[in-house]
Amino acid sequence: MSRLELLGRLATIAALLAASTDLRAQSEPAPVEIEIKDDDGVEAMRSRVFAFVTALAEYTVDVRVGEPQLEAVLTHYAALEDIHGDDDPGEVVERAFRDGRYDFGVIVNDPSYVSWCRARDLEPEPFFRGLLRLEALRMREEGLAGLEQARQELPEQRAELRSMREEVGEETYREGVIALESAAEMVEETRELMSALPRPSQEEVRLLRENRERIQRVLDGE
Repeated sequence: MSRLELLGRLATIAALLAASTDLRAQSEPAPVEIEIKDDDGVEAMRSRVFAFVTALAEYTVDVRVGEPQLEAVLTHYAALEDIHGDDDPGEVVERAFRDGRYDFGVIVNDPSYVSWCRARDLEPEPFFRGLLRLEALRMREEGLAGLEQARQELPEQRAELRSMREEVGEETYREGVIALESAAEMVEETRELMSALPRPSQEEVRLLRENRERIQRVLDGE
Protein backbone atom coordinates (compact mmCIF):
# COMPACT_ATOMS: atom_id res chain seq x y z
CA MET A 1 0.00 0.00 0.00
CA SER A 2 2.39 2.86 -0.12
CA ARG A 3 0.48 3.69 3.08
CA LEU A 4 -2.67 5.65 2.40
CA GLU A 5 -1.45 8.80 3.98
CA LEU A 6 -3.63 11.72 4.83
CA LEU A 7 -1.53 14.91 5.10
CA GLY A 8 0.23 15.15 1.87
CA ARG A 9 -1.42 11.84 1.33
CA LEU A 10 -4.90 13.31 1.31
CA ALA A 11 -4.78 13.71 -2.44
CA THR A 12 -8.40 14.74 -2.57
CA ILE A 13 -8.01 17.85 -0.47
CA ALA A 14 -4.74 18.76 -2.12
CA ALA A 15 -6.32 18.57 -5.55
CA LEU A 16 -9.31 20.66 -4.56
CA LEU A 17 -7.14 23.31 -2.96
CA ALA A 18 -4.90 23.33 -6.00
CA ALA A 19 -7.90 24.12 -8.17
CA SER A 20 -7.91 27.61 -6.73
CA THR A 21 -4.37 28.18 -5.48
CA ASP A 22 -2.82 27.34 -8.82
CA LEU A 23 -4.42 30.52 -10.10
CA ARG A 24 -1.54 32.35 -8.43
CA ALA A 25 0.78 30.89 -11.04
CA GLN A 26 -0.91 32.96 -13.74
CA SER A 27 1.32 35.91 -14.62
CA GLU A 28 -0.76 37.54 -17.36
CA PRO A 29 -3.38 40.08 -16.24
CA ALA A 30 -5.52 39.28 -19.26
CA PRO A 31 -8.51 36.90 -18.86
CA VAL A 32 -7.31 33.40 -18.19
CA GLU A 33 -8.98 30.14 -19.15
CA ILE A 34 -8.58 27.49 -16.48
CA GLU A 35 -10.31 24.15 -16.38
CA ILE A 36 -11.35 23.02 -12.92
CA LYS A 37 -12.90 19.60 -12.80
CA ASP A 38 -13.44 16.68 -10.49
CA ASP A 39 -10.78 14.15 -11.37
CA ASP A 40 -12.04 10.56 -11.35
CA GLY A 41 -8.66 9.50 -9.98
CA VAL A 42 -9.02 11.89 -7.05
CA GLU A 43 -12.49 10.59 -6.24
CA ALA A 44 -11.24 7.01 -6.47
CA MET A 45 -8.43 7.81 -4.04
CA ARG A 46 -10.88 9.49 -1.69
CA SER A 47 -13.15 6.45 -1.70
CA ARG A 48 -10.22 4.16 -1.09
CA VAL A 49 -8.90 6.25 1.80
CA PHE A 50 -12.33 6.29 3.42
CA ALA A 51 -12.72 2.52 2.95
CA PHE A 52 -9.31 1.90 4.46
CA VAL A 53 -9.82 4.14 7.49
CA THR A 54 -13.25 2.65 8.18
CA ALA A 55 -11.89 -0.90 8.08
CA LEU A 56 -8.83 0.10 10.07
CA ALA A 57 -10.91 1.56 12.90
CA GLU A 58 -13.04 -1.57 13.15
CA TYR A 59 -10.11 -3.97 12.97
CA THR A 60 -7.91 -2.32 15.59
CA VAL A 61 -10.37 -0.91 18.15
CA ASP A 62 -9.66 -3.64 20.73
CA VAL A 63 -5.96 -4.03 19.99
CA ARG A 64 -3.16 -2.55 22.10
CA VAL A 65 0.48 -2.23 21.08
CA GLY A 66 2.99 -2.99 23.83
CA GLU A 67 6.76 -3.15 23.60
CA PRO A 68 6.86 -6.77 22.30
CA GLN A 69 4.34 -6.00 19.55
CA LEU A 70 6.09 -2.79 18.56
CA GLU A 71 9.46 -4.51 18.44
CA ALA A 72 8.03 -7.33 16.31
CA VAL A 73 6.55 -4.88 13.81
CA LEU A 74 9.70 -2.77 13.55
CA THR A 75 11.95 -5.84 13.27
CA HIS A 76 9.99 -7.65 10.60
CA TYR A 77 8.15 -4.94 8.66
CA ALA A 78 10.69 -4.55 5.85
CA ALA A 79 10.67 -8.30 5.24
CA LEU A 80 6.97 -8.23 4.35
CA GLU A 81 8.06 -7.63 0.78
CA ASP A 82 9.32 -11.22 0.72
CA ILE A 83 5.80 -12.62 0.89
CA HIS A 84 4.83 -11.84 -2.69
CA GLY A 85 7.97 -10.13 -3.92
CA ASP A 86 6.45 -6.65 -3.61
CA ASP A 87 8.73 -3.64 -3.82
CA ASP A 88 6.90 -1.92 -0.95
CA PRO A 89 6.11 -3.91 2.22
CA GLY A 90 2.89 -1.92 2.54
CA GLU A 91 1.58 -3.48 -0.66
CA VAL A 92 0.81 -6.58 1.38
CA VAL A 93 -1.96 -4.61 3.12
CA GLU A 94 -3.32 -3.39 -0.18
CA ARG A 95 -4.10 -6.96 -1.20
CA ALA A 96 -7.01 -6.80 1.23
CA PHE A 97 -8.85 -4.31 -1.00
CA ARG A 98 -11.69 -6.18 -2.70
CA ASP A 99 -14.87 -4.82 -4.28
CA GLY A 100 -14.50 -1.35 -2.81
CA ARG A 101 -13.74 -2.44 0.76
CA TYR A 102 -10.89 -3.83 2.84
CA ASP A 103 -11.16 -7.38 4.14
CA PHE A 104 -8.08 -8.02 6.27
CA GLY A 105 -9.03 -11.68 6.61
CA VAL A 106 -7.76 -12.05 3.05
CA ILE A 107 -4.27 -11.42 4.37
CA VAL A 108 -4.23 -13.29 7.68
CA ASN A 109 -5.57 -16.39 5.91
CA ASP A 110 -3.18 -16.13 2.96
CA PRO A 111 -0.99 -19.28 3.02
CA SER A 112 2.06 -17.29 1.92
CA TYR A 113 1.60 -14.79 4.74
CA VAL A 114 0.97 -17.55 7.29
CA SER A 115 4.16 -19.35 6.23
CA TRP A 116 6.10 -16.09 6.39
CA CYS A 117 4.91 -15.57 9.98
CA ARG A 118 5.61 -19.14 11.06
CA ALA A 119 9.17 -18.87 9.75
CA ARG A 120 9.68 -15.91 12.11
CA ASP A 121 7.83 -17.32 15.11
CA LEU A 122 5.04 -14.79 14.68
CA GLU A 123 1.33 -15.40 15.14
CA PRO A 124 -0.29 -14.29 11.84
CA GLU A 125 -3.36 -12.44 13.10
CA PRO A 126 -1.91 -10.84 16.28
CA PHE A 127 1.12 -9.59 14.33
CA PHE A 128 -1.05 -8.12 11.59
CA ARG A 129 -3.44 -6.50 14.05
CA GLY A 130 -0.47 -4.96 15.87
CA LEU A 131 0.89 -3.59 12.61
CA LEU A 132 -2.45 -2.05 11.67
CA ARG A 133 -2.98 -0.68 15.17
CA LEU A 134 0.33 1.15 14.82
CA GLU A 135 -0.76 2.45 11.42
CA ALA A 136 -4.09 3.58 12.88
CA LEU A 137 -2.47 5.50 15.73
CA ARG A 138 -0.06 7.24 13.37
CA MET A 139 -2.78 8.03 10.86
CA ARG A 140 -5.00 9.55 13.53
CA GLU A 141 -2.25 11.75 14.92
CA GLU A 142 -0.83 12.87 11.58
CA GLY A 143 -4.17 13.08 9.83
CA LEU A 144 -5.86 15.27 12.40
CA ALA A 145 -2.84 17.58 12.56
CA GLY A 146 -2.70 17.93 8.78
CA LEU A 147 -6.42 18.48 8.47
CA GLU A 148 -6.34 21.18 11.13
CA GLN A 149 -3.61 22.92 9.16
CA ALA A 150 -5.69 22.70 5.99
CA ARG A 151 -8.67 24.08 7.90
CA GLN A 152 -6.65 27.07 9.09
CA GLU A 153 -5.36 27.80 5.59
CA LEU A 154 -8.78 27.93 3.95
CA PRO A 155 -9.58 31.56 4.93
CA GLU A 156 -6.32 32.71 3.36
CA GLN A 157 -7.09 30.69 0.23
CA ARG A 158 -10.50 32.34 -0.02
CA ALA A 159 -8.98 35.80 0.43
CA GLU A 160 -6.39 35.16 -2.27
CA LEU A 161 -9.06 33.97 -4.65
CA ARG A 162 -11.18 37.07 -4.01
CA SER A 163 -8.17 39.30 -4.70
CA MET A 164 -7.79 37.67 -8.14
CA ARG A 165 -11.45 37.88 -9.11
CA GLU A 166 -11.08 40.56 -11.76
CA GLU A 167 -7.89 39.09 -13.13
CA VAL A 168 -9.16 35.56 -13.71
CA GLY A 169 -12.73 36.40 -14.68
CA GLU A 170 -16.07 35.67 -13.08
CA GLU A 171 -16.49 32.12 -14.37
CA THR A 172 -13.09 30.95 -13.14
CA TYR A 173 -13.62 32.76 -9.86
CA ARG A 174 -16.92 30.95 -9.28
CA GLU A 175 -15.28 27.62 -10.10
CA GLY A 176 -12.55 28.39 -7.58
CA VAL A 177 -15.13 29.23 -4.91
CA ILE A 178 -16.89 25.93 -5.53
CA ALA A 179 -13.59 24.05 -5.33
CA LEU A 180 -12.67 25.68 -2.03
CA GLU A 181 -16.09 25.02 -0.54
CA SER A 182 -15.78 21.39 -1.60
CA ALA A 183 -12.37 21.26 0.05
CA ALA A 184 -13.77 22.77 3.26
CA GLU A 185 -16.56 20.19 3.36
CA MET A 186 -14.10 17.38 2.74
CA VAL A 187 -11.79 18.60 5.49
CA GLU A 188 -14.64 18.41 7.99
CA GLU A 189 -15.84 15.07 6.67
CA THR A 190 -12.34 13.61 6.87
CA ARG A 191 -11.70 15.06 10.34
CA GLU A 192 -14.77 13.21 11.54
CA LEU A 193 -13.49 10.02 9.94
CA MET A 194 -10.01 10.39 11.45
CA SER A 195 -11.53 11.03 14.86
CA ALA A 196 -13.17 7.60 14.66
CA LEU A 197 -9.76 5.93 14.66
CA PRO A 198 -8.74 4.55 18.05
CA ARG A 199 -7.11 6.82 20.59
CA PRO A 200 -3.80 5.55 21.95
CA SER A 201 -3.57 4.18 25.47
CA GLN A 202 -1.14 5.83 27.88
CA GLU A 203 1.36 3.07 27.20
CA GLU A 204 1.00 3.54 23.46
CA VAL A 205 1.48 7.30 23.82
CA ARG A 206 4.76 6.62 25.62
CA LEU A 207 5.92 4.06 23.05
CA LEU A 208 5.08 6.34 20.14
CA ARG A 209 6.90 9.25 21.74
CA GLU A 210 10.02 7.30 22.66
CA ASN A 211 10.27 5.46 19.34
CA ARG A 212 8.93 8.11 16.97
CA GLU A 213 12.02 8.40 14.77
CA ARG A 214 12.52 4.66 14.47
CA ILE A 215 8.84 4.06 13.70
CA GLN A 216 8.91 6.71 11.00
CA ARG A 217 12.14 5.40 9.53
CA VAL A 218 10.91 1.79 9.34
CA LEU A 219 7.29 2.25 8.30
CA ASP A 220 7.97 5.08 5.86
CA GLY A 221 11.05 3.39 4.42
CA GLU A 222 13.32 6.31 5.17
